[in-house]
Amino acid sequence: MLYQSLSDIPQVRERAVIINVGTRFVTTLSLLSALKRTGMPVLLIDCPFNNHTDDYDYFTEMLKVYDFDLIQLPLKHHGDTLDAIFLNLKADYILLIDSDLELLDNNVVGLMCKFADRKNIFG
Repeated sequence: MLYQSLSDIPQVRERAVIINVGTRFVTTLSLLSALKRTGMPVLLIDCPFNNHTDDYDYFTEMLKVYDFDLIQLPLKHHGDTLDAIFLNLKADYILLIDSDLELLDNNVVGLMCKFADRKNIFG
């Protein structure tokens, strides 16, 4: 589903987040593996690089086939983008996935989810 603001995205217990900055092909692999392996809703944040919206248009077309959330945010410094995510996204747990990461199985994510409620386990 397309969103205009992080605060518009519905509350969930856990959500995977991938940030795309001009790397649509590796981001596609990351997105598809997250959809298949995490068992959680996936949010793709597209940050246009040099004001090109080609990637956003590409991912909007992917929404016709795959079930994920998509938002376009302005390109900012990495820390500013992360602050916006953690301050505005309504989720108890957020799994940040690098746009060049392919999940080959669900072992690591499953282990993280299993222990997520324990104190002092993850940041």
